[in-house]
Amino acid sequence: MRTPRIKTPPAPVVHLPVRSKPQAKSKRRRISLPMTVFIIGGIALLLFARVQYARILASTETKSAELSKTASELSCIQMELDDLTKLSNTIRTQFDATKVLHLNRLIQFARFVSDNPAFSERVLDEAIAFAESNGLDSSQIRSQKAALPKANVLPTGTQMKLLSMQHSASATTVDVSVVDSSQLPVRGLTRVDFDVTQNRSMVHPVRVEPIMVASGNHRVSLWFDCSTSIASGMTDAKHVGKALVTELANPWKFQIGRFSSDVQIASPWSIDPEIHKAAIDSLVADGATSLLAAMEVDAKEHAKFDGTQSTVIVTDGKDSHGTANIEAILKLYQQSATRVHVLALDRGDIDEPLLRRIAAETEGSFQKLSSSQELRAGFKAIAERMKRPVYRLTILGPIDRESLSIQLANNSLATQTAKPQLTSASKTR
Repeated sequence: MRTPRIKTPPAPVVHLPVRSKPQAKSKRRRISLPMTVFIIGGIALLLFARVQYARILASTETKSAELSKTASELSCIQMELDDLTKLSNTIRTQFDATKVLHLNRLIQFARFVSDNPAFSERVLDEAIAFAESNGLDSSQIRSQKAALPKANVLPTGTQMKLLSMQHSASATTVDVSVVDSSQLPVRGLTRVDFDVTQNRSMVHPVRVEPIMVASGNHRVSLWFDCSTSIASGMTDAKHVGKALVTELANPWKFQIGRFSSDVQIASPWSIDPEIHKAAIDSLVADGATSLLAAMEVDAKEHAKFDGTQSTVIVTDGKDSHGTANIEAILKLYQQSATRVHVLALDRGDIDEPLLRRIAAETEGSFQKLSSSQELRAGFKAIAERMKRPVYRLTILGPIDRESLSIQLANNSLATQTAKPQLTSASKTR
């Protein structure tokens, strides 16, 4: 069944009165163009400003990024600068340490060459100059320099004489004597008193030591009492006699004599110690004591020669077999400048006053001995007395022998000798 459609009546139309403004409408029409232009310009300006702002913003962001990058780079540079500063400080510290190390090495080297004070002084002068130019303390170096030994002031007429030279691959040894104007030895000299150069350059190292040596042209006659009374002491007398010959013969010339009831020259003048030792071994104790006769023969023998001469007499008694004149004997000894050294074995029968007179008037020596030990000491004392004091210069390392020169350091007062030419490895006599 259909449902009935109900018709709704239309709503009533209500007309409201509207006021018209014709004049306003007309005015809007008059300003619409300028306004349009203004609006469009404003919009364009806004769009331009937006674009510019976007550009500025983009530029600012770019600049900000660049600044950030620059700041990062500056930070890296600062770190590198800090590292360079640290490195510079390290280098400066090491450089300062190197300067101190170099200065200490100069000081140590000056001490190492202290056996050559002149050379040591030159090294210390260099150390002082280095210290002062680098702001280092030089007071201790100056004190060390002031403590160096100085050369002796030598008297006018002082002379140095070359005695011997020995040369090897590792060292050269030179013996020199230094005497004053009276030909007396000058003692107490040290390394600072000698200038050793080669090719005009100072030589180092050089060791200088004073020694006593058997140098020069020296004749020594050695006389043994071979009387029966000395038989018990003959063995010791032979032993020390052979030791004396071994030590001093070559370069010295020796002669061996014996006396008992007769007088005999057992070996002639020679520098060969073996000849004299064989003669000593052949001695036999037997007979009386011809002391003065032996001295007469000996005095006449020395009168034949010039130069340095000495006589050594070993006896245990007084003259009992001879008629020689003691005054004539002493005159001969004095004329030849022969020094007589007497070793008297005291067995209760020596002529001590006579023996002392002989030693005194010949500028020799007299020793009264009572044992074998004293006999050995007596011979040693005579050996040292007969030697002459010399200075031995040992030059270490290879040298140019042709240009080697040795002079006294105080050359303003001393007379210099010609430089020694080391042309042979053998000893020069």
